[in-house]
Amino acid sequence: MFVAFLGLQVMAGWVLHNLEWVQITPSFRTMKFNTALCFVLSPTALIGLCLKFNRSARLAACVVAVIGSLTILEYITGVNLRIDTLFVTPFTETNAIYAYPGRMVPAAATGLILIGFTLILSSYAKTKQYFSMIIALASSIVVAMGAIPMIEYIFGIPFGYIWGNATEMAMHSAFCFILLGICIIGYTWENVKGAHLWLPVPVCVCLLTISIALSASVYRREDEKFDAMMQSETERLSSVTEAQLAELYNAIGRISNRWEIAGGTPLELWSSDVRTYVRDYKFIVAIEWLDKDLKLQRVEPLQGNEKLIGRTLNVEARRKAAIDKALDTHQPAIADAIDLIQGGKGIIYYHPIYLQAKAGKPFDGIIVAVIRMENFFAPLMERRKGNFYVSIYDGNDMVLSNVPAQTAVETRWMKNAELKSNDRKWRLTLTPTAKLLATKNSLIPLTVLIAGVLTSLLSSLCLYFALKWKLNNKILRLTEMRNEKLIDGVRDYAIYWLDVAGKVESWNRSAERIEGYAAGEIIGKHISIFYTAEDQHAGKPQNAIKTALCCGKLMEEGWRVRKNGKLFWAIVELDALYDDEGRHIGFAKITHDITDRKQAEIALEDLYRLNNAILSNSACMIIATDTQGTVVSFNTAAQDALGYSALEVVGGETPALWHDPEEVTARAEALSAELGMAVEAGFETFVKKPSMGMTYEEEWTFIRKDGTRFPGMLFMTAMHNNSGDIVGFLGIVLDITARKSAEEAQRKLIAKLNESNTELERFAYVASHDMQEPLRMIANFSSVIVDEYADKIDNEGQEYLKLITESALRMQNMVADLLEYARIGKGAVRIADIDVKKEIKHVLVNLSKAIEDRKAQVTYDTLPVIKGIPVQFTSLLQNLISNGLKYQAEDTVPQVHVAAEEEGAFWKFSVKDNGIGMEQAHAAKIFEPFVRLHTWQQYKGTGIGLAVCKKIVENHGGKIWVESEPGKGSVFYFTILKS
Repeated sequence: MFVAFLGLQVMAGWVLHNLEWVQITPSFRTMKFNTALCFVLSPTALIGLCLKFNRSARLAACVVAVIGSLTILEYITGVNLRIDTLFVTPFTETNAIYAYPGRMVPAAATGLILIGFTLILSSYAKTKQYFSMIIALASSIVVAMGAIPMIEYIFGIPFGYIWGNATEMAMHSAFCFILLGICIIGYTWENVKGAHLWLPVPVCVCLLTISIALSASVYRREDEKFDAMMQSETERLSSVTEAQLAELYNAIGRISNRWEIAGGTPLELWSSDVRTYVRDYKFIVAIEWLDKDLKLQRVEPLQGNEKLIGRTLNVEARRKAAIDKALDTHQPAIADAIDLIQGGKGIIYYHPIYLQAKAGKPFDGIIVAVIRMENFFAPLMERRKGNFYVSIYDGNDMVLSNVPAQTAVETRWMKNAELKSNDRKWRLTLTPTAKLLATKNSLIPLTVLIAGVLTSLLSSLCLYFALKWKLNNKILRLTEMRNEKLIDGVRDYAIYWLDVAGKVESWNRSAERIEGYAAGEIIGKHISIFYTAEDQHAGKPQNAIKTALCCGKLMEEGWRVRKNGKLFWAIVELDALYDDEGRHIGFAKITHDITDRKQAEIALEDLYRLNNAILSNSACMIIATDTQGTVVSFNTAAQDALGYSALEVVGGETPALWHDPEEVTARAEALSAELGMAVEAGFETFVKKPSMGMTYEEEWTFIRKDGTRFPGMLFMTAMHNNSGDIVGFLGIVLDITARKSAEEAQRKLIAKLNESNTELERFAYVASHDMQEPLRMIANFSSVIVDEYADKIDNEGQEYLKLITESALRMQNMVADLLEYARIGKGAVRIADIDVKKEIKHVLVNLSKAIEDRKAQVTYDTLPVIKGIPVQFTSLLQNLISNGLKYQAEDTVPQVHVAAEEEGAFWKFSVKDNGIGMEQAHAAKIFEPFVRLHTWQQYKGTGIGLAVCKKIVENHGGKIWVESEPGKGSVFYFTILKS
């Protein structure tokens, strides 16, 4: 509750911008809003677990884990998910150090993930000890994560987190983690059975974590001190070097100043002046003077440098660049490090001279100081010899180093400093030697670690032995109590004592349940009461007592009688009891009711007899083998069909006996290709699939003992034991000779029917075609008679001729439609992509006259591209749309709509109209040829259009149907295969 209260206070502080509630004291870090929210949800979830509100507790714990996980994800990916400012906008710690001032520290986010995880797991861990161990370990890490920052605050030990000091955990956050971790451990302790001895483990883990963290902190602190020493030494060396160079440049500058003021320097004064500098500065190998023509006129010391007199020294690129710079700027310049004429590597300092005593300050020459780098830095390196390696770089070129050849240096501690001298910049690096590194760390971190480990182990062992002692005492007390109730507590066995005569002296509750007698009813009665009347008459109770007394123990099975007279099968053990002096004092009797097992054995025997009866009387061949293929069962039907007796094959043959080897080899190759693995030709060919858990049903040729053959359908299955292991295979064979004969007869009959249908269709086609011409003649001549002999024929005659013409035209249309119906499905067809939308546009052009006359509206949805027969599909659409336009009431504007949708492997189309509709009872017969629901006078037509539609749809692998209601229009549906 305290944690939840503290979290609510911090949340209120963020909302109300109250820094004291958020920070507690000015020296503390702030607890972030998300952290405070999780500290409210976590104890709430824990309380929910205690009150058995597991679902609510699990939800709160999930929110805690999600907030922690999202925060860690922000740190890992560097992406701001804005989880930090989801609820409030931070008003403090908004400087550059805190890039995301509302974000909790990584350690806090990790702790919240662990808390959420442990609370979720706790809701499932009521009786699982391994769950409790995981929860305890995770909770101990949470306690350690809170204890480490707490120690930092209390003792002022900066641990320094991976993400920098700006991410240090708030002290009140650390305190909350400690409390929550301990509470979760306590909850698990109280609610998980068998969790009494694992408490030392999380305690040990927690103490070890703190010990390791303390040791690492001390180790890091020593590293920080060493790093600070290296930085200080590097800066001091850099400062001393810069000061020494500045002193040299000032000395050269003083010579130049005297020369400029005096208007020149006599040779004697020059020699005495520069000789002093050469003597005092051991690193100066020469001081030279170049005249106005840049020729060397004077040099000190002269000895060894005589050959330089009179030479022009600005021909070398580095020298020339420095001289030109000095002349351009009228300021001193330094050349890049070069190989000196005097030997070694060095730098050259050029100081131009302009005579102030003469008008115009003319250029009079350059004073040159030649400095050997080795001489300059030797004293500095010598003083640091043994502890540091010093290297000097001019740009990326190393000009001097005292690192011995083949020596590996520890670059982690290498420090760099920039040497600024005049207009030159050199880089100085300082690296510790192995000798100095050996003194970097003391034994304090190791001592802290060892002391912490020993303390953790000793504390855990002490706690373990204390708990063990407490548990042993509790077990001892429970054992004493249980021993008193042991006999009464046994449920599956009736245990009681008899006196020397075989009469009952004690009676437990299990005996009361099994035998049916209460203790008061049975104590004092002889054990013969439990035997059947037949056994009592045979003297079995007395014989049992005599046998136990003689042999010390009797074990037997048999029927026993309960109080209610019902029988049960029991295993009875009767032991003779003796005192310390060997005197017989009675018997101990144990009765175990195994009626269920006995009944199962009887049922198993019945089942065995039933199986034998099935095997013997089954009309199918049933053959069983072991896992190696040896026949273990061969029923009567198999003996009759194959001609072998069971004695000939059982235990000595395999199914290969009645199979053709060539067929087995061919089947093995096919099965190998199917399964993608090698299958051996033999027994494996039959059992490979069943052994893999697959069904096996194949037609095989079987060979009888006399060599004759017959076809059989083989069904194979694997037989398993209770452990699921394969112990054999069972094959069932059905003789399909009669079925094969029937199939052949059926095939011949179908061929004859197809031939007959073909002849009938050919006749219909020819007849329909040949009937066209006579009908056309009748229609034409009837029209001629009406036109040319109208004045000679009365009205009645003209009416008859008109009926003849109309009938001929109707008959002609029927023959044409019949001809079209006969053509569908004949000849070669072209399967192509059909854009249904384009096909509808073609149909609308064909029906434009009818659409215009009726002012009809034909609409359609987005339609697919399908595979089909273009000519037939166009005819299908035209017939259906034409019917929608035709079958309309007089005063109705026809409306037809075409749509399509996917339905599994089909496209489902619909053509909907607002026509006259029909009774649904007529829905099936309108697709038959020449079936009409209206007279010719009402609606023109032959009644074959929908039959054509049905045949076209069936050619495309689909079906067609209609849904309609009188006066409310019709919807024609049809399906087309996608491929």
